[in-house]
Amino acid sequence: MKKDEYDVIIIGAGIGGLVCGCYLAKAGKKVLIVEKNDHVGGCCTSFERNGYKFDACVHSIGSCRKNGFVGEILRELSIEEDMKIKRYSPSDLIVAKDCEVFFGDGQYHVQKQLSKAFKCESANVGRFVDFINGLTFIDLLKKYRGLSFKIVLDEFFESERIKAILSLPILGNAGLPPSIIDASMAIILLREFIFDGGYYHAGSFQEFSNSIYKKAKEFGFKLCSRKKLKVYT
Repeated sequence: MKKDEYDVIIIGAGIGGLVCGCYLAKAGKKVLIVEKNDHVGGCCTSFERNGYKFDACVHSIGSCRKNGFVGEILRELSIEEDMKIKRYSPSDLIVAKDCEVFFGDGQYHVQKQLSKAFKCESANVGRFVDFINGLTFIDLLKKYRGLSFKIVLDEFFESERIKAILSLPILGNAGLPPSIIDASMAIILLREFIFDGGYYHAGSFQEFSNSIYKKAKEFGFKLCSRKKLKVYT
């Protein structure tokens, strides 16, 4: 590699690296992405065994609505038309002792489910949904970064059961209980990936990553791998 051959070198062709590379290359920068594997996508990949296709990690994505940040990225990079994203519901189902709550068909559907299961908390559910949807990312970072998600839940709800229902998908996706996870991160997860979840790329999530990689090549960035790159279809 010649000195100053690239303006930016990105380590890893996961979704973050690919999207970052797309924006930089689109802006006219010379970009190189270095990847250790023989495929792009990081955790957003798939593999085949005995004729069956498996997603390695991601089971669905969120925030693909019109004003969602994933949807905005796909539109800004002109990738949306290459995607074959469908929405499935539910993406997650919580089964409790005396109720079931479905996630993945939009915030108002989730609100209706929670209000039905916890009638005494119905008004609080509405306030909570309006609250998390009214927050900007700047609000989240300024007001709630450093506070636990438990503190936020305690402000809105009396029932420990509804707090547990709202915490379980956070625990499943982030691996942290409400007493530990940062409130800003938990609210983003809940709003962008759980209340607005269930989006899946037809075929596999490897194809989702491949579509971003295809667009990245059109923008002109280069990807270097230790192994011959496989682009699964």
